[in-house]
Amino acid sequence: MAGFVPALASIVRAQEPTVAAGEADEKIAQLIRDLGHEDFAVRDRAQERLERLGLAAFDALNEAVEIDDIEVVLRARYLLRSMRVQWFSEDDPASLRQLLTDYGNQSDQDRETRIDSISKVDEGDPRRALCRLARYETNARLSKLAALRAMQLPRGNAPAAAAQIRRLMQDSRRPGARWLMLYADQLDGDVEGALQKWNDVIREERRVLVSAATRTSLGLVRDLSRWHVEQLESAGQLAEATEAIRRSLGLSDGSADQVKENAVWLMKKQAWSLVRELAERYPEHFDSRVDFKYLLAEAELGGGNQGAADEAAKAALALKPDAHEEHIEAAIQLSERGMHQWAAAEFEERIRLNEAGSLHNLRSRFLYSEMLHDGMLQQLKAAETLKPAIEVMEQEAIERQVRMNLARNPQYAKSRMHYFFALGYTEQKEYKKARENLELASQLYGDDPDVLIAMYRLPDQDEAWKDSVSQRITASAARTLAEIEQYRKLIGQRTVGPVRQQYERRLSTVDNQYAWLVANTEGDYRSALACSRESLKLTPGSPTYLDTLGRCYYAVGDFENAVKHQRLAVAQTPHSGLMRRQLEVFESALAKHAGGEPSN
Repeated sequence: MAGFVPALASIVRAQEPTVAAGEADEKIAQLIRDLGHEDFAVRDRAQERLERLGLAAFDALNEAVEIDDIEVVLRARYLLRSMRVQWFSEDDPASLRQLLTDYGNQSDQDRETRIDSISKVDEGDPRRALCRLARYETNARLSKLAALRAMQLPRGNAPAAAAQIRRLMQDSRRPGARWLMLYADQLDGDVEGALQKWNDVIREERRVLVSAATRTSLGLVRDLSRWHVEQLESAGQLAEATEAIRRSLGLSDGSADQVKENAVWLMKKQAWSLVRELAERYPEHFDSRVDFKYLLAEAELGGGNQGAADEAAKAALALKPDAHEEHIEAAIQLSERGMHQWAAAEFEERIRLNEAGSLHNLRSRFLYSEMLHDGMLQQLKAAETLKPAIEVMEQEAIERQVRMNLARNPQYAKSRMHYFFALGYTEQKEYKKARENLELASQLYGDDPDVLIAMYRLPDQDEAWKDSVSQRITASAARTLAEIEQYRKLIGQRTVGPVRQQYERRLSTVDNQYAWLVANTEGDYRSALACSRESLKLTPGSPTYLDTLGRCYYAVGDFENAVKHQRLAVAQTPHSGLMRRQLEVFESALAKHAGGEPSN
């Protein structure tokens, strides 16, 4: 743990005698017992000596806060709070340092968010940072969460990862540390033995959930159980994995949100029969909600029962016909899961049942057009679906409603329609019509990167058009770069707080906008790559930003990284036709490059 220096209120003094490990443990145990001594002077002296021992007493003090002696508990808590740990190393990249700076002063919820964000950082050594948190986070649940997130990271060099874990977790008695040490055994080759022991770990954690719920959580136990399932599957222990999945069904409080999340996970595991079993266990959800009926329909489809799937989808479409918002939300979720035909039927039914200009009609058209554009690659139908919404927004009252209630910019919506028309006409090689619609789109929303990219790629255009488009791209890129610099300066003026977070979100957006435009057209590709990487530091793991990063690597000729990051984007958004199409381009370029062929 090079560079990691605990900043404590008190550090072990040089004159403290060196003692063997067992002797030191007994010494600390006696000092902790003395924290509850009837003699005030003994209590104070024990507290002073424990404070001098510093991190050597960390684990024992963590255990002491759980005992049934209020005097010991209060003093142990005080001593733990006095240990102000510097959570980052100087050699950590900026993205990790930013997440770890002031970590100890955050609320439990904010620390949990940071742990999740650290696990998504794609540079430096997030496993090392997560091991630190598992080792020194005083909240037992968050310590375990950090350990689990460390175990969920890509293994990389398994022996090196195991050695790192052992080095960082040595001598720690924390449950999270024990999880990591067991995982290290697994990485070192004792897969079968470790996987058997995980059953005991999970049983113990379920017991803790009942007896001491503050030290764990339902979500943590569920995530650990699911990680175990993945390990069993990777080891080829499919029967054991199926049984572990079945045991995990009980990890729910029965609420609609948790039952639904469980069903979605079961479908990802292709455990179709277990989805039906879940439906039998919770009929109050599956019989009364549109989204649940579609989950059952998908399970029937996955299990090869087309007739039952069609009947369930038909029942879902007919359920509560006036609950338009519920149906629209179900359609969005269907689209995200790639069930485009059922989603299309839902959107079209909402459009049919709601009069033109109503919010339900308009929202359905906006969402349906984007699904047709991205998921189904039907550009002209996307434009035609959007067209009635554009026409009705000519009425000022409706345009105002769209801005206020749907958070849509009417000018952008109009630009989007012309963009879809242009893409459709381009596919049909009607380049004149495509050019006319791109001009209209540009007039309405001139800095839209997608429009500029389509203009740049439009075939069979004269030099005047190409020069004009090039100038527009240069001007738009310059404006976006200026905005990027503005937000960087604003962020530099604020170290913490919600305003800084707002600036960071905006910077992430404009970084991505600039990178996407330049990487798909012309300009400084290295600058685009840097901005794309910055966007992902600020918003780790975003599939949209990973898609842009893939394009940036492609632009600079790094086809291996282009494919790597595009695959990550597609893995998170597998039903995006545009992302899949871009991945095919990158994979083709990589194959040609590997074969010694020119990539262009």
